[in-house]
Amino acid sequence: MKCKRPWYEPSIHAKRLGEGTVKLFKKISDVLDNARIAYTFSAFEDKARAQHLASAARRFSTGALEVDAYKRMEATHTIADQRFVQPEIGLNIKVVRIQAALHTSATRLAIFERDYPRELHSLHAKRRELIDECRSINSAKSEAYDDLQSAVDDLDDWHSRSSGTFFGNGGKALPKRAVFGQSLGDRDSLKDDRDVAGSEIAACKKALASKRLEIKQVEDRIGQVKADQQQMRDLRAHGCSARTFHEAVVDCTRELDQTKRDIAQLQVNRVEFITAAKYRTGTISIEAEIAKVRARRDAFIHSFDTAQASAQRKASHRAEWLEKKGQKKS
Repeated sequence: MKCKRPWYEPSIHAKRLGEGTVKLFKKISDVLDNARIAYTFSAFEDKARAQHLASAARRFSTGALEVDAYKRMEATHTIADQRFVQPEIGLNIKVVRIQAALHTSATRLAIFERDYPRELHSLHAKRRELIDECRSINSAKSEAYDDLQSAVDDLDDWHSRSSGTFFGNGGKALPKRAVFGQSLGDRDSLKDDRDVAGSEIAACKKALASKRLEIKQVEDRIGQVKADQQQMRDLRAHGCSARTFHEAVVDCTRELDQTKRDIAQLQVNRVEFITAAKYRTGTISIEAEIAKVRARRDAFIHSFDTAQASAQRKASHRAEWLEKKGQKKS
């Protein structure tokens, strides 16, 4: 005989339905929590990185070592500046002066080495050639203007004969084509002739502008060649020659090379002087220790980005977030 369950006791189906609903809401809650945790992790990560860098600065500080090294080498650097840096500055100024003199001498030497009659002959020939081309273009432009006027006159005559309408052929519409009499085709052909002539005129004007610009450039070049030729004559009047400036170029080049060698030697001497002082004052060992501390600091900083450290921070952030959530609920 079946036992009747009390009216207040839920059925097995209802129990299962209730458990499923709880699991569903739990799953949705977990998804939302994971999304919020992922969203807030960026700020947590930035804060952790700043703390990590601050810790690296505290644990691996080289400030005291750097101050010690500076004090030991302060007098040496002062002497090195006086003995090597100041003379190097003077030599660099000398290099600028020599380079300017070399440029001037090389430019004037080039003026003496040019064949001015040949250059001018070639430029004048080019100018004449361009002027001839302009004449040809002008002739073509005149012909185009004649063609344009002829097309305009013919078109005016066509309109006159058609009495200004398309129906001037005895009250009949004008045909598109006709062997005898007027036609719209004749009108269109005249319009094409007019447009072609207009395009030809525009092309000629553009070509003329280009050629005139070329002529101007050639004329400017002729003027420059004549000016250079006159400069050569003036230099000769003052007793200068190509040999004068050739020798000046050779002398400047030799002096420039020697000055650059002197600068390089000063730089080598300065490095050797400072290096010797580092060994003498014990600064070399301090710099080695600074390098070791910096290497350890760099390794510590890079440890922040390892996979293991990143996983630990994510776990820590998750636990912290869930703990705060639990405190809010309670």
